[in-house]
Amino acid sequence: MSIAPRHHFLASYSEYDIERWERNQCRTQLRVLENAQNIFEIEYRQRMRGKRVITEFFSQESTETKT
Repeated sequence: MSIAPRHHFLASYSEYDIERWERNQCRTQLRVLENAQNIFEIEYRQRMRGKRVITEFFSQESTETKT
């Protein structure tokens, strides 16, 4: 299991990029990262109970459009 596709951009920032961010931008990106972590944890718990999660729908849709 991985983070939702909409959060994949978080891994694209280099250390150099992050060092150049202004304080407000750091706070904004930190909030996005915290939200991604929260979503991941919620979906993990749902999957452990055998429930489906919304990102399965989006992941399936993006896979179908690529092929």
